[in-house]
Order: sequence, then structure tokens, then C-alpha cells
Amino acid sequence: MFLRAVAVYEKNKDDQYMPVKSASDSIYKKSYLRTFEQDSLPAILDQLASNQLYANQSGRYFHYAKYNADTGHICVLVSERELHDVEPHYLLINVNHVDQRSRVVNTSLDDIVKNPLNYTGKDIQLGGVKEQVAATKVVLLKTVEGVLERGERLEILEEHTVRLVASSEEFRKSATALNSGCCGQYVPSVSSITNKFK
Repeated sequence: MFLRAVAVYEKNKDDQYMPVKSASDSIYKKSYLRTFEQDSLPAILDQLASNQLYANQSGRYFHYAKYNADTGHICVLVSERELHDVEPHYLLINVNHVDQRSRVVNTSLDDIVKNPLNYTGKDIQLGGVKEQVAATKVVLLKTVEGVLERGERLEILEEHTVRLVASSEEFRKSATALNSGCCGQYVPSVSSITNKFK
């Protein structure tokens, strides 16, 4: 891994740029950022221009920064080797992308440090799609569970209905037997009783 620190700086209320996001908060990373703040940040602040790449060597480390006028953030890389051609632009675009969309795509600056040149905006978008798929999967599983529970309740209701039908048939048979065999006495039916009151 050639990246030693990745961070995003923002102007605080005292009008000083301070890191608001950084990859890993270990002392190891903070010391690299401190050298950036001492050796490179003052020179960058004198000539801030949006989307311009700033590069500076400090001892055996290389500092790269890019200012985003829209957000007022400065995206920073500290590398142990000099970055060539499009590498710093590519990495700083990814840092800015993560800075702007970290809540949406569920990613962090650590992801860039772990795999710097294979991490792209497409990876970030893919991460967002994966997160949406996972959320949809959770909703789908809950829906399926609900349907299965409803099916179980319907089966129980069907069993109760079958028992109720059987019980009502038994009751009808018992009532008919009692009605017709009441010791040879005439037991009036409901219809004959209602006809008398008309």
C-alpha cells in the first residue's frame, strides 16, 4: 500500500482548514497529515483554485491536494511514492466522490487506502446499488414471512371452520332425532309455531 493518509479538510469557524474526514484515525495516519499541514497546506492556501492539483514533496513523502470550490473542501493524499500521470487526479476524484456520497453509498476513505487504484466511481455506484438490493431483500423477506404467517393463520382458520361445520352437522342430527323421537309426542316445528301467530 503506497498511500499513507487520505483526508478531507474543511474551513472551521476560526477560518483554518482542519481535517473533517480521514482514513483511519490512528496516530500513524495523523502524523502524516500533520506533516502535510505544516509543509504543504500553507503553500496551497495562498493559491487556491478549484479543481487544480497541488503536489509537494516533504522528505520522502509526496503530498497531493485538490480544492473543491462547491464544497469548500480540500481533498488530500499522502503517498510514499510519487504518483504519475493521472493517478493523483484519479485518486482525488475518488476521495471527493466518497466525501460527497459516503452517506448514500455506505463507503469510507479507508476503502480507497486499502485498494487505491482499483477503487472507482463505478465501484461506489455499485456499492450503492448493492446497498439498495440488500434493503429490498430485507423488505422482501419480511413480506414473505408475513405471507407465510397469514397462510398459517388461514390454515388454522380452515381447520376451525371444518370442525365448526362438523359440529353444526352433529347438532342438526341430534336436534332432528330429538324432534322426531320425543316419546311419540308431537313436538311442533318452528314453522308450525310461527303459523299460529299469524
